Amino acid sequence: MDEASIYFDKFISNQLLNYPEKGQFDYVKFAKVMEQIQPFDHPDFYSVDGNTIYIYEHFEIDASKHTKKGTDSRIDIGCDNRKFQEKVKGNNGTIYHGQLTTKLSFEYYLENLYKNFENHYKKIEAYKDDVCKKLNVNKSEYSFKVVFMIEDTTVFGTCYFEEGMKPVLPIFTNQFLDFIANKTDVDNVICSIEGSQNQIITWMYSRVDEAYFRSHAINLLEKKIINFEPMTMGTSIFIPFK
Repeated sequence: MDEASIYFDKFISNQLLNYPEKGQFDYVKFAKVMEQIQPFDHPDFYSVDGNTIYIYEHFEIDASKHTKKGTDSRIDIGCDNRKFQEKVKGNNGTIYHGQLTTKLSFEYYLENLYKNFENHYKKIEAYKDDVCKKLNVNKSEYSFKVVFMIEDTTVFGTCYFEEGMKPVLPIFTNQFLDFIANKTDVDNVICSIEGSQNQIITWMYSRVDEAYFRSHAINLLEKKIINFEPMTMGTSIFIPFK
């Protein structure tokens, strides 16, 4: 199963999608349209409702520095996994203890968010062309709705502390709302995060409900990020085959 399909099964198909209850957008109808969703390569998914084609594109972000090698968070996880493999190799029952010490910041978070959004935004017309080719239909005879699915893969989620630990979703930040103000080719944004204790949070943004999200938005750069340094542990167990 590919990355986008794993995301969809985890965050969307479990029906944990949150939205403004008194919003202007018809979220109930949208949910029914998503029931017809089809996996694809470019974009990740599509669905058809009458003469409207829905384009869905998924991408990941985290709150660590991004280099040509990838994000520091993924590099740190990969390094920890290699240390585990080296520690337990050939040593049945050996217990490995490690720690992830990736530096997180909201500056890195926003930088990764903007860059990934722009990279997918510039491909929207190509997404439309490829779906129409797949469906064997004339592009000019259909209207399109574009939905970006943003998954925060920061370990324990990107959070700040204010009367308790609070998770960050881009659609509830002034910075991201300002950023997408003129990105009108995207109609909806779905943001997902998995916090500690496997707490899953998924919210959906629609432009027609901008006022709701603005009224609940924070100035992200005024907050202090929580730098988790989670401990890791693993062991190997040898199971003989007769």
